[in-house]
Amino acid sequence: MSEKNLDKQSLIKGEVEDDVQRKLLELSTLFEMSQLLNSSLNLNSIVDNILLSPMGRMMINKGLFLLHREEQNFEILTLKGLSRDLLEKKIVLTDLPQKPFLLQEVAGKDWLPFFESQGLMLFVPITLRNDTIGLVVFGKKLIGGKYLESEIEFLSSLAHIAASSIHNGVVFEELRTVNQKLDKKIQELNTLFDIGKALNASLDSAKILKLLSYGLMGELMAQKFMILIRRSTSVEIAENRGFAGVAVDDAFVTAAFSYSHPYSIDQSQDDFHPKLMENDIIAVVPMKAQDTTKGMILLGKKFNDKSYSRDELDFIHTLGNQAMISLENA
Repeated sequence: MSEKNLDKQSLIKGEVEDDVQRKLLELSTLFEMSQLLNSSLNLNSIVDNILLSPMGRMMINKGLFLLHREEQNFEILTLKGLSRDLLEKKIVLTDLPQKPFLLQEVAGKDWLPFFESQGLMLFVPITLRNDTIGLVVFGKKLIGGKYLESEIEFLSSLAHIAASSIHNGVVFEELRTVNQKLDKKIQELNTLFDIGKALNASLDSAKILKLLSYGLMGELMAQKFMILIRRSTSVEIAENRGFAGVAVDDAFVTAAFSYSHPYSIDQSQDDFHPKLMENDIIAVVPMKAQDTTKGMILLGKKFNDKSYSRDELDFIHTLGNQAMISLENA
């Protein structure tokens, strides 16, 4: 055998050995990533690992992870090398391929300009039972050059491994949210029970209003609120916390009592009365007795500037009705 053929065989053997070593290293990395991903149910931790580990391994300059939320909406959960203002941004991704692809391989998609403007080029969908549950998108490699086929295959394998971990993380997040809502409901019921007992035991109007005010400030963290009570021929301000200079004239009273159910400015600003908005009132809760509105709770901003949820308004509606019955008894 000639020396030239021996050199050629040695070269081929070396390439095969290098390829085997690379495959073994990739398998080892994927195994470690699988252990890491399956060791946690924290969704943020899972998606951080899915994004940051490949970026460090391949020296990628930027990237982001999007989670499928509902219909075709994807939400940016984590990112690296991009503006943090993009976090929680929702993007509609239609006709998304289920296999890894490069930006230049697709055209005519409404969502492509966003990724192009951010300098992102490689898309790795994460699918579970033929449903795309997430998307990892990467920028350029710091060392330059194109993504190798072996690198894209590695990222595709990582996406397959990560799919079940992401699904489990989403389920755990949903269960935690449900538990938090249940805990809040239990707390509200306990508060209603405690205040309700005190309301039923009192025939002192001032004490009843004080208990109602406690519920508004303690449970809702209401910074400003006003309680109006309708008497036989007039409406009086039973309590006013923080609303200085509000003219409670006929127009204001008509606006306040125009609602038969709890309502907030967040539900529809167009349907919220301008007379109330100009006085910084952002939610109204009727107080009823025998199906008749006999009082109104007008709410301003919370101390934390958050809006009032439907559950919170329903809670105050129940508490207000209890207080109204107690006030009539008093």
